[in-house]
Amino acid sequence: MQWQNTNILAILSRSEPFGLIPIEARFYKNENLALLVSNIGGLKEQVEDGVNGFVTRLENKAIRNKLNTISKLTSKEKAQSSRNGYKKIISSFDQIKIDTEFITWILSNW
Repeated sequence: MQWQNTNILAILSRSEPFGLIPIEARFYKNENLALLVSNIGGLKEQVEDGVNGFVTRLENKAIRNKLNTISKLTSKEKAQSSRNGYKKIISSFDQIKIDTEFITWILSNW
């Protein structure tokens, strides 16, 4: 799978309501993967800067600074960020949990 060999995944979108690519990439638990997303829409909601990936403004200098930060990460730091990202998708984007919360909301607002 392509995500097993990816070291840096940069999704620098100008418009992204949600973004499935970060979720898909994290699902494969690649401990060498560093995730960089723009501070736009749903992408910034999926990533906590410096904890489970990195968030940047869409400005050349800001992007360059984040890539520089990522390039200096140790293997251990990358692995921890990757594990944190996997935990985030499992806890936040579980389909049963989402469906249950939605049904509960519908029933309570009916």
